[in-house]
Amino acid sequence: MKKILFSAVLAAAPFAMLQSAHAETWLLAAAACPPWKDIPGKPELSANINGACEKDIDLFVDGFKTTFNVSDDHITTLLNADATTDKVTRAIADLAAKAKPEDRVILYVNTHGGQVEAMYKGYEVKDEIFAWYTEQKPADFTKATEDGSWMSVRAFRDSVNAIMANEIITVIEACDASVAMEDFVDNFSNGVGGRGDNWPGREAIIFSAHAEQVANFTPDGKEAVFTKTWSDRLKNGHDDTLFDSFEAARIATHREVREKCAKGETHAELLKDWKDYKVLCTQMPTSWDPFGLLDDITIPVRDFGEKP
Repeated sequence: MKKILFSAVLAAAPFAMLQSAHAETWLLAAAACPPWKDIPGKPELSANINGACEKDIDLFVDGFKTTFNVSDDHITTLLNADATTDKVTRAIADLAAKAKPEDRVILYVNTHGGQVEAMYKGYEVKDEIFAWYTEQKPADFTKATEDGSWMSVRAFRDSVNAIMANEIITVIEACDASVAMEDFVDNFSNGVGGRGDNWPGREAIIFSAHAEQVANFTPDGKEAVFTKTWSDRLKNGHDDTLFDSFEAARIATHREVREKCAKGETHAELLKDWKDYKVLCTQMPTSWDPFGLLDDITIPVRDFGEKP
């Protein structure tokens, strides 16, 4: 009976209550490509990968700035040596102080990531981590989250929970990204992470890859496939809503990665290398958007003849 009554109340609610409405847009983009990450025997590709973060930030910022007319003084970028746990945390705290309830906040994180035993509030948890910039590769991944070199997504989520803007979009460009989904699923009703159930806003999380999937670079290693694909899609202005553009970009990302892996290979050859194939070649971005925020953000129509 309660479920039926709840459904009836929702159906009777004015549609306008669910529409996206914001005053100003704030954008924070942080990306870390540490110098210790390389591809054995491929120095040129390694150099490209180490330089990809700057291009990815430019792509993402350009796509969202152009589409949603974000002013320069509302954009913060943290690249490499500036993309540390401490500096990212301080930048989020700064956003929390500036963004008003009626505003929109967009967060972009681009790091190497993966599921590890991480330290969170003094105890060990298995979580997705952000490998923020360090000159040397940490010998102990768990200790790296304990000493603040790296950051668990739970810790990141807790810092974002201080932002009271009514629209928050977080984009995670990292391998195994959706491992972090459970960190956000219970971020409302039971107060996990400190958000609580009295916040009237909506939050959407974009993950560039599922668990046990690599977030691929373009073949030359210069850009992240998903970031480039989505940015291009936004700038071309082909879609009605932010969800439509994400949906198109995630499918295009999956197809591009899969087709690149399959080119020149037989089905039998792909199966022979199944262990690598399923990790490297099946990337499919996904999202957690429980209240349809992405659906309600419309993309402005371009004037006739306007170039993206």
